[in-house]
Amino acid sequence: MELNTQPLEEIGFSKGEIKVYLSILELGEGTIGPISKKSGVTAAKTYPILDKLMKKGLITKIIKSDTLHFQAFNPKRIMNYIKEKRNNLLTEEREIKKILPLLIS
Repeated sequence: MELNTQPLEEIGFSKGEIKVYLSILELGEGTIGPISKKSGVTAAKTYPILDKLMKKGLITKIIKSDTLHFQAFNPKRIMNYIKEKRNNLLTEEREIKKILPLLIS
């Protein structure tokens, strides 16, 4: 069964982030070469994507034998990412409500 990645796109993941994230999940952990190969994303584009996934709290980096490896946390962490986005959105909503009267006038 093919995984429907649309929900991930809808919460803000790029197609590249999805490919790289799913590749890491499948590999368990890996260096840039295998991750890039499995995802079909060039190594040059994979590095910034890995940074974004780390900022989203979905993967971590570890050093083994002087080599950088990337490993996915439990996919349930996606729920933490959604909660963080929700909290940020609520904060932004409160800020907009404060300035809305000025915008209307």
